[in-house]
Amino acid sequence: MAVTSLFDTERNGKRGTLMSLLSGGFGATEDAPDIPETDAAPRRSDDRLRMQEYLRGLDMMIRSTERAQINQTLVKVSPHEVQALVEKAAKAKARYLASALDMGNGEGMPDTGATKALEAERQRHAELDAGLRALLDEMRRGNVQVEGVADESAEPGEAASAQAGGHNHHGDA
Repeated sequence: MAVTSLFDTERNGKRGTLMSLLSGGFGATEDAPDIPETDAAPRRSDDRLRMQEYLRGLDMMIRSTERAQINQTLVKVSPHEVQALVEKAAKAKARYLASALDMGNGEGMPDTGATKALEAERQRHAELDAGLRALLDEMRRGNVQVEGVADESAEPGEAASAQAGGHNHHGDA
């Protein structure tokens, strides 16, 4: 994997502003500009990038790449799709709790089959809950658009035209 890093120090005077473009392996360069590798002189030790600066740049790249991939895969979701996930997550939680309570009934310890069934209910609940929370987090970040719901960061005219034109639910990716 080749890594090209640019430090935008001369144009805007900010020391250590990182634009890191990863080439190969991750597919993170699809929306990134093509920056040729250069034979630049190595940085002096006192001019090295600090770890916190590197991590901030990496966090920015992660958010940008995630947003691009999510927008490519989930063009828009419907409120019905979100509500269906909410209902399934709630049902999975209720079934898990009911199964756990059922195991408490009776004199003896639960058998292996009952324990495996409880484990499956717990896993189903955990996965649906994690998926719902991830979806909500991405909706809050503005990475997932919901049909009929205006993006608060968009101008009022932009939101209306976007709602009128877009009927795609999911991309082909």
